[in-house]
Amino acid sequence: MQFLTPNQSQLLNRLISKYPNILMERGENIYFRGQVHLLEEEEDEYPFEDFAFLVEGSSGNEYSVDLTLDLDKPRKTPSFYEDTFCDCPYFGDHAKCKHVAAAMIFLFNMEVNDPQLGFWGSTEFKAKPKGKEKPSYPTEFIVEKDEISKISELLPSFEKEARHRIYQIQFRPDGIRYALELQFYPIEIGVRYNEKTGALKLTYTESYSSVIPAVYTFLKERFGDYYQDYWFLTESLRNQVRREKLQVLGFNSPSKKDLEQVDFTLRGDKIDFNFSGSLSGLMSAENILAKLKAFNQDPMAAFPAKMEETPITKEVGLYNLGMVFRIGFHSEFGGVIPIIGKPKKYDPTGIETRLDVLSDPFDPRLKSQEGVESLLLLADSINTRIDGDKEALWKSLTSLVDRIQGKVPVFRFSIYELRKNFSKRDLEGPLEIEEVNAAMKLTLLGKLYELKLIISTEEKEYDLGQSDNQFKFGNGIGIDGNKKLLFLRSYTILKGIEILRPLIPLRFVESDLPLLFEKIIHPLSQFLPFQDETDFLNFEVRELKIEEQLYFSQAGGLIALKPIIQYGEDFWVNPLSSELMLDKETGFVVERNYDAENDFLDFIQGLHPNFFGSRPLHSFTIKGVDFASGTWFLESFDQLSERGVKVFGTENLNIKRYSPFDATVSMQVSSGLDWFDTQIEVNYGKEKVPFKKLKRAWQDGESYIQLEDGSLGKVPQEWMKKVSRLLRAGEETEEGVKLSKIHFMLMEDFEESEGFAEVMAEIESKKKKMKEFTGLPKVQVPDKLQAELRPYQKSGLEWLNFLREFGWGGILADDMGLGKTLQVIALLTQLADKNTGFRGLVVVPTTLIFNWKKELDRFAPHLDYFIHHGERYDTVEELSKHQLVITSYGLVINDLEILSQLEFDLIVADESQAIKNTSSLRYKSLLKLKGKQRLALTGTPIENGIHELFAQMNFTNPGFFKTFGHFKENYLLPIKKGEQEVTQTLKKQIIPFVLRRTKKEVLTELPEKMEEFLYCEMGAEQRKIYETYKARYREFLLKKFDEEGENQSKMFVLEGLTKLRQICDSPRLIGESNHLSSSKIEVLKEHILEKTGNHKILVFSQFVKMLDLIQNELQQSGISYAYLDGKTSLKDREKEVSKFQSDDEIRVFLISLKAGGTGLNLTAADYVYIVDPWWNPAVENQAIDRCYRMGQEKHVMAYRMVCQESIEEKIIALKVTKTQLADEVIAEGEGLLAGMDRETMLNLFS
Repeated sequence: MQFLTPNQSQLLNRLISKYPNILMERGENIYFRGQVHLLEEEEDEYPFEDFAFLVEGSSGNEYSVDLTLDLDKPRKTPSFYEDTFCDCPYFGDHAKCKHVAAAMIFLFNMEVNDPQLGFWGSTEFKAKPKGKEKPSYPTEFIVEKDEISKISELLPSFEKEARHRIYQIQFRPDGIRYALELQFYPIEIGVRYNEKTGALKLTYTESYSSVIPAVYTFLKERFGDYYQDYWFLTESLRNQVRREKLQVLGFNSPSKKDLEQVDFTLRGDKIDFNFSGSLSGLMSAENILAKLKAFNQDPMAAFPAKMEETPITKEVGLYNLGMVFRIGFHSEFGGVIPIIGKPKKYDPTGIETRLDVLSDPFDPRLKSQEGVESLLLLADSINTRIDGDKEALWKSLTSLVDRIQGKVPVFRFSIYELRKNFSKRDLEGPLEIEEVNAAMKLTLLGKLYELKLIISTEEKEYDLGQSDNQFKFGNGIGIDGNKKLLFLRSYTILKGIEILRPLIPLRFVESDLPLLFEKIIHPLSQFLPFQDETDFLNFEVRELKIEEQLYFSQAGGLIALKPIIQYGEDFWVNPLSSELMLDKETGFVVERNYDAENDFLDFIQGLHPNFFGSRPLHSFTIKGVDFASGTWFLESFDQLSERGVKVFGTENLNIKRYSPFDATVSMQVSSGLDWFDTQIEVNYGKEKVPFKKLKRAWQDGESYIQLEDGSLGKVPQEWMKKVSRLLRAGEETEEGVKLSKIHFMLMEDFEESEGFAEVMAEIESKKKKMKEFTGLPKVQVPDKLQAELRPYQKSGLEWLNFLREFGWGGILADDMGLGKTLQVIALLTQLADKNTGFRGLVVVPTTLIFNWKKELDRFAPHLDYFIHHGERYDTVEELSKHQLVITSYGLVINDLEILSQLEFDLIVADESQAIKNTSSLRYKSLLKLKGKQRLALTGTPIENGIHELFAQMNFTNPGFFKTFGHFKENYLLPIKKGEQEVTQTLKKQIIPFVLRRTKKEVLTELPEKMEEFLYCEMGAEQRKIYETYKARYREFLLKKFDEEGENQSKMFVLEGLTKLRQICDSPRLIGESNHLSSSKIEVLKEHILEKTGNHKILVFSQFVKMLDLIQNELQQSGISYAYLDGKTSLKDREKEVSKFQSDDEIRVFLISLKAGGTGLNLTAADYVYIVDPWWNPAVENQAIDRCYRMGQEKHVMAYRMVCQESIEEKIIALKVTKTQLADEVIAEGEGLLAGMDRETMLNLFS
């Protein structure tokens, strides 16, 4: 008789332990079905090393399986390639299969013995009783209580391993009962102990004799030093353990109640304490500290200077989401498990390695966390409903399938929990989710009829009455081979399967068919579609009129809507069922119009969000509170009526009554000094309703208002929409709305109101001025203004005068480059001419102070202005001596105490997006300044959202939108919801106060190309480095001039000039501190982010390292860009140009002046920045002409960035004064210094 040697047994155990769980599970099924046959030649000796098997597969095919187990030299690491073989296709692909697993389980159940010879009497072997005497398995022992810890030593030892999984542990008064899976077999083991007699008795299931040795191995482990289960054998011992545990936790004398609140449970595979009642959550200090061992009592430890790397931080964003369906061997559904795993390169959306159960929807390892939180909640909902409401479970499961189908990898696992370190080989899949349908099918088998239960996909059909090892289908969910997860969406059909499945296979004789059709098939057809292959039924198509009906009924707080379709005069069916429409007189089955029925059901599901999702069994249901909420009831009945649906049963519903009267509204308007007053009266029949009550109902989203007689009056929606515009801008009074005259445009909609004629003249006068504001009497441009205004700039000056006439502030929001500063200087000149005591204040970002100085000196040199920056006045008296004060936003905050004492005729906030944040000190400080008129200048009034409009409008016209909370509630939130009417109201409200012209709008008035200097002020550190190098080079050149003469020293002059130019760009270009800022980069970034809107920009620099610094800043700010320098290949050059020209997301192109100054066509851009201008205008003009060329439809703005009080500013001055140099194309290198004498060159470094 065949057996295994101990060495072979060890090798086999190692093979099994490393084999995939899913294959072992399938192999176990094959083994239990008796499909494993061991083959052996007649003259073989045993024990032998090579085992040959025939294993019957699930499709009925037989496969040859070979296993090799060395007799004397078991390897530590088994080799699947050397020791196992199967000729099935799966083994050929994976070197493992279920047939090999089945053969290993066959060998696992053999005797393990010393080697001996024997012969088989047959060439085929199946497990038989062993011929030798059975070993002794004692079940009774004597153990004294004080020796109880030595139970393990008393039990006999066997070499059989005890591969097991404990499902349940029960504590009895005199023992312990274990329920577990041992060596692939379900088994129960009991241990009972009598403390008085010392008798210890073992009991276990004896159905599987080959498992008995493993029972003793299992018990030796449990009662050994590691698990110490002997302390829990009896209630007396357990009480002793309870008492000792509580004493350790600080209970010196535990009471009986205390002991009753300490129980035991299985945590993992060890027995542990479980506290309940008042002791719930009890832990010792040691346990608490152990659980919080990572906790540091230093409060600053929560803010580490440097984040430490962990395994998770190394894998951020590398994992995909997956979903495991727990489906047992008999297709029982056990819930879902969300998992994550890393993909392979060939399948970036899949899961292959590092699998883990997902419990945190914000796990940083996830590639995307979008929607993960809701998926985990859905999974929890499914898992908690496994043994609960089946219909609710199916709704959640359907929702999950809809969310993950085709988007998330899906796997299958057995009903048991995943082990801690599981891998993909433990799972089956990935599986494709395929939806299935089910039906009853009547067939004829010889003389017998059979009613089959059929599951069908688009490609296959399965008979649930026949066993198919590849196809497993439980109630609504199943597996097709190892490729597809099958899912039945319809809960109605699922109910039909649950009813019919216990009856199949269902076969009967012909004489019983009529009765069974009447009692089983026809009633079941309301759940399951019916198919007849026997021609027992006669089907016919009739042209019948279809009538849609809906039946209402109420039970407590629930209302049901049952749909019915009436065919002609004789047939009524519920479209939610698949019931056969049987003509009892003729016996014919009349075909139903399923298209019409589904259209009716779709219509009903569209009536209320509660009806969405999978369709119910018989009726749609809705809670009474939802039924009566708002106007759903009436609106739905309007839709039903329009469709022609007949409604029944509503008279029995307990619902609210509605008033027969429509609202009648009257409104009276009167004019005060600064306000329009409105009084509003609302009546339903004879009942007068306070306006406040009506407004509250409308704002709460209610369509009906409760009247005094208990009925509901319909809110006049259209009229309330009109009034809401007044409410947003005005103040609510007891009987109406009070509206500032600054919002007179909103009164246009109420010209029919009583009393409106009295204020009509005033309204019309204002409207006329507004409508004609572009054609207002021409304003004389001040003679002292040394500039010629373009037509649109004259219109801007007229608009500014218009605002001043009405005492209003405004926002001048022209595109950058259209001359907002010049228009304001024109206004300042005008006001100063008319009023010798004029006092104005201009607040600008620090970087623009010098630009304002230059513009004032250029266009209005007569104005007396003072720059309150750097050296500044400390008293109000000194500041008030000047007509105009120019300062920065930062100094308004610092010197608010002085500035707030002055009253200005005009306050101008340039680049007013700087005050868009209402919680900022800038905004709050500017509001505290006193000014008769306020103007805001910006090229981008709204950068990130309309919330930025509030601060600027509130600065220019305080109280325009009342509070920010009011603005948010009445404008921000409705506009976010897509309410276009509110958007139009807001637009109408601000039209008089915002003037914006784009370059495109004033195209004909602009020169085709405009060039300006953009001045930048160095920071203190940058200035210090500049002055140091300038002085150093001056001293060096003085010495060189004396030693070698100026002509021989020009190369050193050029070196010094280059160094100073680089410092103007950034000290980092010459290796100074990496932490120093660059004023040019800051100004350039400000222009890109805040001033140029969506325009495209070219940025040129002579220094590639400067482009690198700009590139880093753009990356940190999340700005997309293209890049080109001398190292860019021709292919990449074309790619970058194409990207910039065609991609709207790429707004910036960084270009080396030498590499990109010629040969490029970049007409998508209309703004150009020369970061480091120099003497050679020809090179710079060539760069500007990259966008100013044939095909350019926009006007081009070019800026040369210049650091004030620097070598750059001196070169510009030389270019202006020395016209010969300005007009000539000057060569680079030493030619730059041609004609300069010693003093001129030294002055460059002065």
